[in-house]
Amino acid sequence: ERRMRLQTEIARACASLNDLAVAVDYIQRLETQFLTEVETTFGGNSTDAVMNQQTEQLRACIKSLSPIAQQLEVTLNQTCMDNLLQQILPRVRSIVNDVVGESAGMLSGGGVGNTAA
Repeated sequence: ERRMRLQTEIARACASLNDLAVAVDYIQRLETQFLTEVETTFGGNSTDAVMNQQTEQLRACIKSLSPIAQQLEVTLNQTCMDNLLQQILPRVRSIVNDVVGESAGMLSGGGVGNTAA
C-alpha cells in the first residue's frame, strides 16, 4: 500500500509539472497571438494620437505576459532539477556507501587478496 501511495504521489507531481509546462506554452502562444491581433486590428497607422497611445498601452499590457511565462518556466526548471536531485542523490549515496564499505573491508584485511592466515 505504501508503494501504491508513493506511485500515486509521483503521478500527481508529474501531472502538476506537466500542467505548469502547458501553462507556460499557452501564455507564450497567447502573447504572440494577441500581439498579432493588435497589429492586424489597429496597425499603429492611425493619425489619432489617443488611439495610438491606447494601442501602445495594449501592447505593453500584452507584453507583460512574457515575464510571467519566464518566471513559471524558471520555477518549472528548478522544480524538475530539485526532483531529479531528490531521486538521484539517495542512489548515489547508496552506491558510494557500498563502494566505501567494500574499500574499508579490503583495507581492514577482510577484502580480496587477503593473505593473512
